[in-house]
Amino acid sequence: MSDKPAATPDGYCTNTEPVSGTTEQVNGLALGGKFVKMHGRRYADCPCGRRVSLTDRATSADTSSRRNSPTDAVHAPPRYGGVDGPPRPARHWPTAAPTLAPSPSPSAGRQAPRPTPSSPEESQPMTSLSLTIDTPAGPVRATAGPRDADAVVFELGGAMRGSVHVTGTTDPHHWDQFTAVRACLGPVNAFKTTAPDEDLPRLANGRTGYHGSLTLYRDSLDRPEVSVYPLFSAADHPPSQKTAAVLTAVLRGCAEHVEQRADLPAILEASRQRDTPGLLRFLTWSASYHQAEAVRLEREARAALPARKAAEAAWRTAAQWLALSPHPVLLLMLADRPDSLTQKVRGLQWWAPYCVDAAAEERERAHRAQEEADSLRAQQRRRPRGRRPYLVGTP
Repeated sequence: MSDKPAATPDGYCTNTEPVSGTTEQVNGLALGGKFVKMHGRRYADCPCGRRVSLTDRATSADTSSRRNSPTDAVHAPPRYGGVDGPPRPARHWPTAAPTLAPSPSPSAGRQAPRPTPSSPEESQPMTSLSLTIDTPAGPVRATAGPRDADAVVFELGGAMRGSVHVTGTTDPHHWDQFTAVRACLGPVNAFKTTAPDEDLPRLANGRTGYHGSLTLYRDSLDRPEVSVYPLFSAADHPPSQKTAAVLTAVLRGCAEHVEQRADLPAILEASRQRDTPGLLRFLTWSASYHQAEAVRLEREARAALPARKAAEAAWRTAAQWLALSPHPVLLLMLADRPDSLTQKVRGLQWWAPYCVDAAAEERERAHRAQEEADSLRAQQRRRPRGRRPYLVGTP
């Protein structure tokens, strides 16, 4: 007969006693402020082969009366990646019954299941949500705090420490469309202010803080795309390949979480109100700049035509003189070398067409910037400025 304890039909271990001599207690005070809540927690081995945390029973009478109860299962079978099948919902154990608590699931990016609300207070939206992100350095736990008007800040745990700030932004290809999400390393919007070095996220086993951002948007086929702003340490050194992969995975996991939230439209609308004044200033300047560049290039294209004709006439004259009286200076003027008449004629032959094409491109850029600015102004007229009632809703 196997020494392993029996299991319930749905795969839960029914053992209620730890293996003798394997109990250990965590000294959370020696691990730092973030681990104080673990101080005094006890862990032990189960006969089924897993190591889980211990919880105390209320009384010895409860222990004897619940010893063989089917609801006294101690921990669930492994999640994905284990040998006992697909994940099962978390079990709600009686307050005084369990001896061993379930181990956390290592599934990446999956939120913990919520209990069914039993009162109106419980049915209100949660102010913090947690997700686990698998990275090359290990799982990172990200807990979303209460939503600000235009952003959500995640507190990191596990393989990373620090914060990630997620807010709405424009599509990288359409600056008048607020449909993308941007995640910044640190507790603030890195495009508006700079976080102190001590507040920058860092690996759990390191002291170097990092800054950078990632934009998550959708392409024309509604497929997710990312654009990563350069990642650097607080000392402006690029991270290692492994560290960059960890930072990118955390930024993308937080951005994807916000993209799936029900209050994403409120975040995007608040972000539009925040960024529209600055975008209008930039787009207005951009339109005038590209328009001026188009005028300058067109003027240079017109001036290149007589210059090319003059250079060709000079080249023919030098060739005639060389035929009549060979001279080293005439050879240098006609040779295929820098600053010769031959090179000048070749350059002027393509300079005029190039200026014409470049001027057309500048006019297209100016037209596009003006259209995006007009679109933003139209959005401002349709949506009055100021805080709207639904922006103060669920966090």
